[in-house]
Amino acid sequence: MTRFPSNFTLFRGALAGALLGLCLPVPADTLPLPSAGNDVVGELRVVLARQEDTLSDIARRYNLGYSEITDANPTVDPWLPGEGTPILLPTQFILPDAPRQGIVINIATMRLFYYPPARKDESATVVTHPIGIGKEGWSTPVGATQVISKQKDPIWTVPASIREEHARKGEPLPAVVPAGPDNPLGKHAFRLGLPGYLIHGTNKPYGIGMRVSHGCIHLYPEDIAALFDRIPPGIPVTIVNQPFLAGWRDGTLYMEAHKPLEEELKAWEGNLTPAIKVVSRVTGDNKAAVEWGRVIRLTRRGHGFPVPISPGSPSLDELLAALPVIEPEQDKDSALEVKDASSSSSGSSAEAMNDSRSSQERAPNNRQWYVQAGSFKTMDKAHRIAALLRHLGPPIPARHVAAQGGYRVLAGPFGDKNEAQEHLRRIQSQLGLDAFIRVPAAGSRIN
Repeated sequence: MTRFPSNFTLFRGALAGALLGLCLPVPADTLPLPSAGNDVVGELRVVLARQEDTLSDIARRYNLGYSEITDANPTVDPWLPGEGTPILLPTQFILPDAPRQGIVINIATMRLFYYPPARKDESATVVTHPIGIGKEGWSTPVGATQVISKQKDPIWTVPASIREEHARKGEPLPAVVPAGPDNPLGKHAFRLGLPGYLIHGTNKPYGIGMRVSHGCIHLYPEDIAALFDRIPPGIPVTIVNQPFLAGWRDGTLYMEAHKPLEEELKAWEGNLTPAIKVVSRVTGDNKAAVEWGRVIRLTRRGHGFPVPISPGSPSLDELLAALPVIEPEQDKDSALEVKDASSSSSGSSAEAMNDSRSSQERAPNNRQWYVQAGSFKTMDKAHRIAALLRHLGPPIPARHVAAQGGYRVLAGPFGDKNEAQEHLRRIQSQLGLDAFIRVPAAGSRIN
């Protein structure tokens, strides 16, 4: 697993300061397409976590998926990184070994690449976004297809197999789910030539970067909205499964290694042959261009981001130690600040997710409806529960507040008693918390 070097304070030193002005971050979406013979796009970066952040929050802010950011930061608590913790942003990618046209999806890296037609007098670019893919037993298929149609505010006709699966779990689904916040297709969908498979949004955005679907390809709501008007029906779609990638950048050879999908672990784990074949295909007869010891280490560890493997190139520790640190306040205009439109609570989810004020400054309004989702002795525990509520699908706005020598988790505010009761049921059924409704002004409780 990737670990930052013990002298990680270098991040805060003179080298980082000197480089800071050169590398202000932008979301990892549109990147210059490299010239012929080059395969690496983007740059690795580091950001300092804010007090209210989870790794999922940071991932979405920088257009990364959950597995990408957790694999790159294996020693960081994903629910409570801690204020000031350096978080490696794996916003550098080796392009998949596939035609650079239309849409290319690499299910092993859980990432989509779109190659838009270059306009006259403009440089070619590639647009890349993280995705969610099919869970084990419902794998996303590989192969060549195309977008055959697209739909805004899609209606979901639930396949019988999915209805049967949910019925067995005691979670019955209707035959048809109308457009709206409860529709797992989100607000935009591309239908593929593969029958039954779509590229679509989601009402559970924090599942991006995970295996959560029944084979479809999920994108963050803001990502598919940005692609929807740009991509016409008929565009080619190539789906590949390439956990090991190799490519060049300005004469240096890089390798990117990911953990194989669960159903392939027995065949791939500990097997160096697939990775060696990928590197050999890129280098041809020039075997001296590779430091094979690094290839072996990368294959076994699966860092999930490009690392140089040319002889004499910087080591992983040297690479990480040379990265500049981006302070959160320097970052606010260039990073993607997410306003989650999937919440049914009048925008309060976005406010709760992005408000950086302390819990004492954000005391509850006694004229509004809240659900108290527990009382805890430590702030860390309350912070985790509040973060978990905000990461459900659809998300529930929540925060922790100091109270009576401990901390409470409050979900809301909600518009009325009915909305509060609906969220109370969700909190009790999905998380099993001892939650209750706080009646406005009176302060009494409703279980």
